Amino acid sequence: MTSVHEKIISHSSLIWINLRTFAFEHRSMFELFFIILYTLEQAVLIWLTYVISDPLRLSLIISMFSLIVLSTFSVHKLVMESRIRILENKLNGLFYERYALHLKTVLSV
Repeated sequence: MTSVHEKIISHSSLIWINLRTFAFEHRSMFELFFIILYTLEQAVLIWLTYVISDPLRLSLIISMFSLIVLSTFSVHKLVMESRIRILENKLNGLFYERYALHLKTVLSV
């Protein structure tokens, strides 16, 4: 019998694996998504600086903007590093396959 925690971790793991695979197979679309997201975040900040005149509220909004942008950047970096890890694993697999073929060739001579 599995616990609730095991089910949650298993489900989260499946979501993350699917996200990694999606980011790997659709790199351009993922990059475009993050470019649009960064642009929207900056546009909202610019709009809010024109709308809000209270310096105290404006400093809070700028601080929150910084947190949001840094969080977005961190998620972007995490997904792209995960994508790179998939590429490295594929490259290592090809290296071992090549090495095995090389050994097979050398031993058959």
